[in-house]
Amino acid sequence: MVIPVMAGAECYATEVKDLLRRSSLHVDIDVSGNTMEKKIQVAQVAQYNFTLIVGAEEMANRSVNLRNRDDPSIQLKGATIGLEQVIKQFEALRDQRRL
Repeated sequence: MVIPVMAGAECYATEVKDLLRRSSLHVDIDVSGNTMEKKIQVAQVAQYNFTLIVGAEEMANRSVNLRNRDDPSIQLKGATIGLEQVIKQFEALRDQRRL
């Protein structure tokens, strides 16, 4: 699930979604009017394996804030990782059938 922090990051969130889909990865985007905390909660309840948070900092650096559902140590603030690296990691997980 890709979650934009603010309305200004929705274009970048859509770009992230499109890049992941081009790699044959299933991804959704939450551009609802909910708060960021509510969007994250909805993604957790829906049991998305990964939540990618994007905002101004991530847009400037072409990165995403990655949160893993199964790793509680990074639930509050995930690791900021370059977009290309995230795509490679997800492709590797998909190819190993671990995603």
